[in-house]
Amino acid sequence: MRRSLVIIVLIAWSLPGCRQPPDRGGPGGRKASKLPAQRPVPRGAASTKHRRHAAPKGSGTAPAHRLRGDACQALYQAGLARLSALIDPLGVHRTDAQLAKDYGLGLPQTLQACIRLTPDQHRCVIEQPNPLLAEQPCRLDRSLSLVVPQSLMAQLVPRRVALDDATARHELAGLRGQWVHQGIAGHRVELTIGADGQATFRRFRDHRPVGGVQRSVLSLRYLRELRRRRAVTTQRYVYFRLNRDTFFLSGNPLHNATPIRSRTAFQLILARDRVLRLAAGRCEVIDLGHLASHAATCTWGRDAVTQVPVLRVGYKLGRWELRSRFFLVKSHLLHERLYERRFVRR
Repeated sequence: MRRSLVIIVLIAWSLPGCRQPPDRGGPGGRKASKLPAQRPVPRGAASTKHRRHAAPKGSGTAPAHRLRGDACQALYQAGLARLSALIDPLGVHRTDAQLAKDYGLGLPQTLQACIRLTPDQHRCVIEQPNPLLAEQPCRLDRSLSLVVPQSLMAQLVPRRVALDDATARHELAGLRGQWVHQGIAGHRVELTIGADGQATFRRFRDHRPVGGVQRSVLSLRYLRELRRRRAVTTQRYVYFRLNRDTFFLSGNPLHNATPIRSRTAFQLILARDRVLRLAAGRCEVIDLGHLASHAATCTWGRDAVTQVPVLRVGYKLGRWELRSRFFLVKSHLLHERLYERRFVRR
């Protein structure tokens, strides 16, 4: 129910017809009713005059509530249209019903949440420069950020490509040997891979062992993904093989390797709810959690040490300035954290 209010709050702010100034006619800013005062009418003896202003039989709601329900339904449909407008350019096409299911939004629940907004809350949200920041000034006891469903994000990441058994065995056999990752501040990881993916990890700091030897079994089932099994747990790693003597490995799925066909048109995942899109000379960040688009800067350059092409991305989210780098390696954009996790053969 908490999520269902979000779509209403966001689009209510954008509809001109909803920007109604507060009434000033009566005490507390409320206009006095123009209807004549009504005296209580005994049950079963309602006058014609009294019946004329009563709600229609069987409606179950007053006329004012019916009008507000109609307005809320219009906001709901406009909110889904706003969401579709953000997602369509990303190549993900969903119907209104699918989007409502993705985000856990149901029409009856959304309408009820909208109707329960007090007039003051409704006016306050509409008057905010940014409805996403209306929680505190409007005293709303709820979050105004959507939780982006995994079913939607799964359509935005590069499709997993399964490896046949022969290819997987050949790739794993090519990893046999001793490898080392030299980190910062004296950190080092030594990895030994033997037959059938049997592996040992050793960590060092300033040439001193840290912890014990970690034994595990490595396997390959998908392109750009390596699995590490220890006891009863299995962890997936982002894996990218550069050549016979170098590969990159990260346990964070956001530190991805995204294939691209052109430097001028592509999209990639920046965070769990944000996607970078570069097309027609425009660089923007699509925020699927707040249903917003943020202007961004995309600048190509070269790494000062390796001379590898680098994409630098910058954008502002609220009061925060966010920056990321991606290294172009074999037609793939490698997140800077993945690029730092380089293993070389000893």
